[in-house]
Amino acid sequence: MAGDLPPGVTGPIPNPSEVYKNRDENVSDSFATQTRSKLNPAPYLSTFFAYTLHLPSLKLKQFVEGLRSPSKRRYYHEKFNRVPEIWECKTDDYTCVYEAEIQFRRDKMVETKIIELLEKDMNHCKRVYPVSWEENCKGKIDEFWQMKRNWHTKYADLGIYQNARNVLNKQKNRYIEKRYKERMGMGYSEDWIFQDYAE
Repeated sequence: MAGDLPPGVTGPIPNPSEVYKNRDENVSDSFATQTRSKLNPAPYLSTFFAYTLHLPSLKLKQFVEGLRSPSKRRYYHEKFNRVPEIWECKTDDYTCVYEAEIQFRRDKMVETKIIELLEKDMNHCKRVYPVSWEENCKGKIDEFWQMKRNWHTKYADLGIYQNARNVLNKQKNRYIEKRYKERMGMGYSEDWIFQDYAE
């Protein structure tokens, strides 16, 4: 039978499970046993760190935050302290200019959300009173269009890249134009600016 096999082949491979069954010694004895220390310092050090450094600092932080906020109720918005406006900053005070710019963006976002809420309230009133909405919703309609007019006067026609400096320059130019027209005897009205937005 050995002559029938090609050169280099010694015969069929024995089944390993049968080989281990026939062996007298235990299989685990053939592997190198790993010696492990019964005293592992890692859990003790992590527990020591947690109770001596982390836990006291966490409790102190919770205590200070409890003193700082009188109410435990959480609001959907964060109340920011007001910073000086752009016209109160010096031209070389870049920190003040940056804070005024961030405050301007927050104010614009809040005023835009107020207009959206007023419009939603006005449309709800129109749905509640579908026949007599002009009489019953007059206050809400006037409030919405007044706020829309004020927003348009402040932010419109400034392009995409609006910043606090451009809004200040627009306001300054509007005051100069108003004063010039009053001095020349012409009436100054901003209704022509808002004609495209009227109903």
